[in-house]
Amino acid sequence: MAQAWLGLALVVVETGAQTGLQEGATGNGCLWVAMGIVGYAVVALIYFVLLNRGAYMGVVNTLWNAGTGITVALVGLFFFKQQLTPMQWVGLAMAVGGSLLLTFGVRHGY
Repeated sequence: MAQAWLGLALVVVETGAQTGLQEGATGNGCLWVAMGIVGYAVVALIYFVLLNRGAYMGVVNTLWNAGTGITVALVGLFFFKQQLTPMQWVGLAMAVGGSLLLTFGVRHGY
């Protein structure tokens, strides 16, 4: 259960880091850029802890990338008004489906 919370933290912290870098890139100050850089350092630490606790690198990395891809796309859509094409929406749906399959496989030993 702790690994699930750490995985969720990985997604949330990276989403925050991405948001900080996006804000910094739009000229809203160095503080946002610093938040992004520190966020990525925390992401590396969380990822290391997960691997150290025996999490499967391929599964964790894939779930992390899919989760971050989904949350960053939603942050971009709602906070930065970045539109998604229909093909990109299909890609997000596939990321959700792939994440569910990976999670199911881990729980049942596939």
